[in-house]
Amino acid sequence: MSFGPLDGRTALAAPPVSEAPGAPGLSPLVGKLADAALPTTTDLAAGALAKELPPQAAPLVQKGISATAGALAAAAKTGTAGGANAGAPGIAPHAGDAAGLAGGAVDPGVHALSAGTGTAAAQALHIEEHPLAGMAISDFMAPAAEFAPAVIEPRQAALQQGVGSSPFAAFHEGSRLLRFYSPLAGEKALLVESMTGEATLSAPYNIKLRLLSKSASIDLQDLLGKNVSVGIRLADGGEQCINGYVNVFGFTHSDGGFAFYQAEVVPWLAFLQHSTNSRIFQDASVLDVLRQVFTAYGALAAFELRTGKTYLPENYIVQYDESDEHFASRLMEKYGLFYYFEHSEAGHVMVISDDSRDSAFCPPQKAHAEVEFNGGNRWRNRDAVTAFTARRMLQPTKVALNTFDFKSPNTVQYVELPTASRQGDVPTLEVYDGNPAFSYKDRDSGEREAQMRMETLEWQAKLFAGESDCRGLAPGHTFKLLGHHWFDVTDEKDNDFLVIGVQIDCRNNFFASDQEDVYRNSFTAIRRKIPYRPVRAHQAPRMPGPQTATVVGPKGQEIHTDQYGRIKVQFHWDRYGRRDESASCWIRVSQPWAGKGWGTVSIPRIGQEVLIDYLEGDPDRPVCTGRLFNADQPAPYALPDGAHMMGFKSRSTPGGGGFSEMVIHDSKGKELINIHAQKDMVTTVQNEHATTVNGPSQTNTVTNGFHASTVKQQIEMTSQTGHIGLTANKHFAATAETEHASISAKKYIELKADTEHLAATAKKHIALTAETEHIVLSAQKAVEATSNTEHIYLKANTHITLEVGASKIELRQDGTITIQGVHVDVIGSDRIDLNK
Repeated sequence: MSFGPLDGRTALAAPPVSEAPGAPGLSPLVGKLADAALPTTTDLAAGALAKELPPQAAPLVQKGISATAGALAAAAKTGTAGGANAGAPGIAPHAGDAAGLAGGAVDPGVHALSAGTGTAAAQALHIEEHPLAGMAISDFMAPAAEFAPAVIEPRQAALQQGVGSSPFAAFHEGSRLLRFYSPLAGEKALLVESMTGEATLSAPYNIKLRLLSKSASIDLQDLLGKNVSVGIRLADGGEQCINGYVNVFGFTHSDGGFAFYQAEVVPWLAFLQHSTNSRIFQDASVLDVLRQVFTAYGALAAFELRTGKTYLPENYIVQYDESDEHFASRLMEKYGLFYYFEHSEAGHVMVISDDSRDSAFCPPQKAHAEVEFNGGNRWRNRDAVTAFTARRMLQPTKVALNTFDFKSPNTVQYVELPTASRQGDVPTLEVYDGNPAFSYKDRDSGEREAQMRMETLEWQAKLFAGESDCRGLAPGHTFKLLGHHWFDVTDEKDNDFLVIGVQIDCRNNFFASDQEDVYRNSFTAIRRKIPYRPVRAHQAPRMPGPQTATVVGPKGQEIHTDQYGRIKVQFHWDRYGRRDESASCWIRVSQPWAGKGWGTVSIPRIGQEVLIDYLEGDPDRPVCTGRLFNADQPAPYALPDGAHMMGFKSRSTPGGGGFSEMVIHDSKGKELINIHAQKDMVTTVQNEHATTVNGPSQTNTVTNGFHASTVKQQIEMTSQTGHIGLTANKHFAATAETEHASISAKKYIELKADTEHLAATAKKHIALTAETEHIVLSAQKAVEATSNTEHIYLKANTHITLEVGASKIELRQDGTITIQGVHVDVIGSDRIDLNK
């Protein structure tokens, strides 16, 4: 990441290529080189040096280089004249002098051109006439060593090619800035022409290489997916490597005996972008999940956890239709983990950390953490930062969060956190996120989440960008900047920086058009004391709609639920699920009604297919919203023939075999509501219960046992046009315990016992009244009227008749009593009185 153009381009030293041997036919080529190539080379070198040298030294050096070129050209011509077509034996002494002149002009190890590298050099420089003659030449000639070899070597390479040696031999990497390590060797060996790329914290790096080879027939698959390294030669002679895997390898063209290739090098983590998965992690911490994802790739996935915090197990984490790289990245971003890579020639390791303030110094600066700032106004003899800028940017000043936990629905979960690093005179700029259900468990975890989000915003408010030739700058590492007027070197935190991104651009000087080995970079940094948290660039997948799943539970059970009526399911996409109670988290079930102790309850049973939706589309937040029939779980009524039927039908559990049901038949002319209770049915009405039958009949049948109707006050049975029949095979009892039982009819009431007797019993009295007609008591055998304690009273308005066979007693209203019989006996145990 950078916010400024890459302008500073500082060349690095590259030692001269060894001299090429002589060869026949050298004369014309060397003559041409002496007349044209060398003067041009030295002019270029002088021009480049002029930008780096102090004003008083530039004229001296430019004059010296020009004289050296002239001497070298003269020596070269003389040598070729004496040694043409004979292996160039005559060039040796003169070419040696010329080489000495050139080396003396550019090699800081000589310390002074006047040390004896040839008379022509001293005369050409006129040291005694220059105001700086008293200075050691090495004091101001050191930068020439960085430039002259870079501009002379391509010409020497061309010379070497022209004298008949192998073209590829001149392009050896031993003294170059960049060295390439790969499985290809021999004719297929590759050299680095240039390297560009970008590496940032919490992202896979991407390095692009331009490569050379003698072979134009390299099979592109020979390098694809292979581990390679690019070694960058350091100023102290050591090497810093960038290691990775070839993600792209291609052939571009051939030119001048060389084949040109391009390669893209990435870390092993980038391979995981090509591997997608859908799976569920339960009761595992974020570190546990990362381990499980990465270790599946074996030795390829080299990673190291350098974390200091404790990460508790999470109930439920879902990877759904996303690459392993995306999944791992979003988890690390969510939990505030960042990563970077450490390189060696043998490989690279992904380092995962949670505290950027503990980061190590950049690899080449481990011995000395300081990096010098040099804006070009003073000498330097090691890598330096050549440009350094700062930027501040407005950011939100407060983070506020809210969530909802159904287990504690009345608990306020709102938290807020102001920034500790306010930028500018602005009002409160709040970021409020009030939607995520169950995003944190309690206020403490909510405050930690707010702190992490605020830290993600705060480091972006204060950024530094720079340009340098420091070959060791790497994301995830730190350095101390010295020599910049902004920073107080006495405050160890003021000039201590964390590198968060680097862009590199470097090349080897294989061809004259490049002029020099070059390494440059631009970088972005923050102060080390400010915690770094990755930006949440990898969003969780949003479920596009509901899905179906199968209800699961422990083996042998038919219903598996908890105190909240939740269920567990096996998702059809989950290939790792075991189709038991471990297949998912507990999932809430939507019901048609849900209140405080009231509503509807219907728990999906094991084996049923259910409809699963997701709160806010989050795969970590499933909820059951419906149920579905399928071929294994068909509807209770045959379809389509039973399409006119609706209702519900249950199944006895465990084991089945029975059911309760309420079904509505809507077939025209055959409408029916059928209620079936597998065992008992209890109906309770708190006030009134009215049943109206508009048809011809109502039937209540108890097939086994008895039917009891109990009313505290009274029972009325009325037949408006017909009759009421009460029939009992054995015994029929009508009892009024405290008051009376009344049987009333406009026409007649019939009480009949077919086989035994009819009994009417009352504690006080029994009244039989026929208001308009008569009362009939009939029995196959006998009718008995008995009063155990008092009397039997029979009364009629006109007459009472007692008749048995030929005997009859009649009592009339006028007082007449008629006794009629074949034989009448009047017997009195005491006496009989007959009075007129």
